[in-house]
Amino acid sequence: MDVAWSPVSSTSFVCVTEASIEVFDISISALDPIISHVPATGHHLTTVLYSKCSPCMFIGDTEGMVTCYKLRNMNLNANPDDKAEEGKKLMDKVEEILQRQKDTENRIQEES
Repeated sequence: MDVAWSPVSSTSFVCVTEASIEVFDISISALDPIISHVPATGHHLTTVLYSKCSPCMFIGDTEGMVTCYKLRNMNLNANPDDKAEEGKKLMDKVEEILQRQKDTENRIQEES
């Protein structure tokens, strides 16, 4: 299993398990991937890496093969204001998740 944060979005990351590739955007859902893909090769996936100069990610497997996946709708030329906005979105989402966790813990304590 391997994980890599998006180089252009502070709320997105990709995860590879032995059998699948899952892309998450925690600004949409912290639990469910926005994309889930099972490659037809049947080989165990081991590694993921985002390209630093193109909208691609590279997935490696146990057979030594590397597959390039082109990503769409990624803003590679984000300006600093966009990056600040992405950071704010991430912090807002983290605070929302922590508040939900705290609310759940409080309800459990009240029910006990």
